[in-house]
Amino acid sequence: MTTSLVPAVDKAIAIVRYLNGQTGLEASLHTLSIQLSLTKSHCHNIMKTLLAAGWVSYDEQRRVYALASRLLTDVSGLVARQGSTNGFLHGELVRLSAQINTTCVLSRIDADGSFVVVDRADEGKGFRVSVPVGHRFAHDSTAQFRVRLAWSEPALSDKLLDEWVPLERTPTSVMSRERMQEEISRTRERGFAISRAEYTPGVMTFAAPIFDAFGQISLLLVAFGVVEDLEPRQENVAEELLATCRRINAFMDTSL
Repeated sequence: MTTSLVPAVDKAIAIVRYLNGQTGLEASLHTLSIQLSLTKSHCHNIMKTLLAAGWVSYDEQRRVYALASRLLTDVSGLVARQGSTNGFLHGELVRLSAQINTTCVLSRIDADGSFVVVDRADEGKGFRVSVPVGHRFAHDSTAQFRVRLAWSEPALSDKLLDEWVPLERTPTSVMSRERMQEEISRTRERGFAISRAEYTPGVMTFAAPIFDAFGQISLLLVAFGVVEDLEPRQENVAEELLATCRRINAFMDTSL
């Protein structure tokens, strides 16, 4: 922890950074006070301030604090300046969103394996998914996770699959390694992943990879919508998603 003229600010920053590095982005007051060498009373006062600002949330049953979406919203301008995509990619995202009438985002794989939104378009007229720039999806966010597994080096893919812990988030969640491997194979064969309300109830997700010059995943193109809306027209949605990926991949290859 650094030393400054305002120690409480240093400690608040340390808390945010600590939570950001934890699985699930959460920790108890006891853990925070021990790990950051803070008294419980001082730590509690800082957490009350962060709660009031909307930067953290508190789960009373589990007694843990977690980073809240308001923090991501408040720093979204900075995230956008540092990690946003250029005009061509944003234009393609807007075009896709309008064409398939859904919320669409571009995400990057962060160092901890989570997927961070770096650009978004919301040209659809119906259901919208509230996903601001800077939003962080969990490392096992279904469709994006399958894309990563399908196009990673075999050793990394096997390691990620070994570490994967199935969670029954919805009745359609995949709960076995065998089923997951089948989904990974299908993802690679068709060029994109699908989550049929497996991560968020009622929400269908499509995700496809965008590669850098070395064949590594640079970005993920993701589209969200209501299952009842997207499922009947999934062939068209997939066709437009893949067409957009082909144009972006061609641009990425020629622009490097």
